[in-house]
Amino acid sequence: MLLLGTQVFHCNVDSSGNVSLEIVKDGWSPALTITKVLLAI
Repeated sequence: MLLLGTQVFHCNVDSSGNVSLEIVKDGWSPALTITKVLLAI
């Protein structure tokens, strides 16, 4: 993987760039709106 610039660290993103957030995995519900998902990320 080629990284350009400064690497950014975020508590919901692992070192490979994968989002590790419960709301997009086991916590998913059809009642969630795009706004709620984006706010969680």
